Amino acid sequence: MRRPATLIALLPIALAGLVACDSDDAADQPSIAVADIRRIAETAGDSAKTCPLDLELSEALNGGGAEGEITTTRVDVNHSSTEEPAEDPVAAQLEDGLSPLDAAAGVFIECAFTVGDEDLVVTLIAAKAGEQAAFNVMLPGLGRAAELDEEALMDYAESGPSVGEVELAGEDVTVLRLDVTGTGDAALMVAGTALSGLSDGERRTTTRNLARQVSES
Repeated sequence: MRRPATLIALLPIALAGLVACDSDDAADQPSIAVADIRRIAETAGDSAKTCPLDLELSEALNGGGAEGEITTTRVDVNHSSTEEPAEDPVAAQLEDGLSPLDAAAGVFIECAFTVGDEDLVVTLIAAKAGEQAAFNVMLPGLGRAAELDEEALMDYAESGPSVGEVELAGEDVTVLRLDVTGTGDAALMVAGTALSGLSDGERRTTTRNLARQVSES
């Protein structure tokens, strides 16, 4: 099982100048609770074969992008051993050897699909730690998906995206920080060649559609 497991995950990173973002309808974004995402992950278990998120990809793509049969190819589910984050998450990694998920009291759900001949990966990370925690845990995966090296990410280590903004990283990666009810942070990443043929607006709409479906899971 792949796990987000590098120290960069808990550093505040922004991709200003590297990705384009929008702020449309940020106030209209659905809300989720970190505790609800944890319950979904715990119910699914770490050997889940089907995506525990109630995703309707054909609806989310809204007729754009790849067409054809949708098949689940991989599901990864993981969560921290406790529901409370470390007092100092970075120190907990450096000094105590905690993983980013354990340090941030996080939850990781990733579902991979084929859509016809194209691929699509939906990654949801929720964390009980402070603002931007889930986005920061997601950074290594974002770097891999968008083919950005660590140096490029660190060059933009200033501040993360606002809640409700969809960021576009290259032609086939989007990221959205979701509104969270209560304490914590949540981020959704959508990546894959199924997005490549979509316009910027269509990719943002697809990401927002998936965020709504996640909130209703």
